[in-house]
Amino acid sequence: YRMCAFCELPHEWYPELKAEADRAGIEFFSTPFYLEAVDVLESIHVSTYKIASGDITFYPLLEKVGRTGKRVILSTGASNLSDIDIALKKLRDAGASEIVLLHCVSNYPPEWSEINLLAMTTLRQRFNVPVGVSDHSPGSLIPIAAVALGAVVIEKHVTFDRSLTGPDHPYAMTMAEFGDMIGQVRLLEQALGSGEKVPTSTELLKQKRIRRGIY
Repeated sequence: YRMCAFCELPHEWYPELKAEADRAGIEFFSTPFYLEAVDVLESIHVSTYKIASGDITFYPLLEKVGRTGKRVILSTGASNLSDIDIALKKLRDAGASEIVLLHCVSNYPPEWSEINLLAMTTLRQRFNVPVGVSDHSPGSLIPIAAVALGAVVIEKHVTFDRSLTGPDHPYAMTMAEFGDMIGQVRLLEQALGSGEKVPTSTELLKQKRIRRGIY
């Protein structure tokens, strides 16, 4: 309890944080952990809600968030397909307009053998929704691999200093590492291309030089 109290933000901070994010061109949203927190976030007009893995069965929260009609990002750590199926129904029946599922392993950090990144593809195929990854592993390998598999959302913890007091700092990314990951993801997005197998315009210029023929 003392650890959580140390990390919590006063309600009066949220309007200022939202205004600063707007000035920076960053979408501001948050994870409500109790019903009244939804009212706080609605008062500053967030466009997205994040639901933590531990609350996938907190149905009153899912229903209250769903009634806002906003986009919902739902983490699925420690869940099976039936848990997710019920949560999606609760959100949709309440009025959620768009839902993104995040594959997650609720260990901090997980073992590499636990990550099971292909489960993200299973979520997309089973539920026909956009997917992403909530990653607590070190480095950027898993987020970059997730983008290659079709992830549209990446969640990573970031810190100014891994030696700071708090539960998340030891496994969080530094700001420099986070920026490097974003740069790599942007390069990967270019490299993934359209998937259509045709020569590039520069390859066409080289066909005669690289293929056998009569000269």
